[in-house]
Amino acid sequence: MAVTRRQAARTDICITVEKEGVWLYGNAAAFRQFASHMTRLARSAPQEHYELHVRWHLGSHSKHRNAVFVLMDEASRRIHKREDFEVTFMVVEPSDMKRFRRHERSGRLPSDWDRSV
Repeated sequence: MAVTRRQAARTDICITVEKEGVWLYGNAAAFRQFASHMTRLARSAPQEHYELHVRWHLGSHSKHRNAVFVLMDEASRRIHKREDFEVTFMVVEPSDMKRFRRHERSGRLPSDWDRSV
């Protein structure tokens, strides 16, 4: 669900993308909205693979001020396009997590990686 203009005036989330990782900063209203979306994810059936796209679901889709914005350090700007950068959360099945764990030691995505799991 997209944020309404009225909500956008009250919520702010800044995603920073840096060499060391990704951080989400926000005001209390934004994190209450985020918690509501995460609760829906937590209650969903794992086989449905429901997702929360932070910029898509919590941001606005108009030319007005966006409630979610991204800032990047120089190294990240060379790798990612700020306009397209997204942070996504997905509920997966235990078998999916088991598959991920097999690659934990190498830290690399599987060669047959399919983001839709």
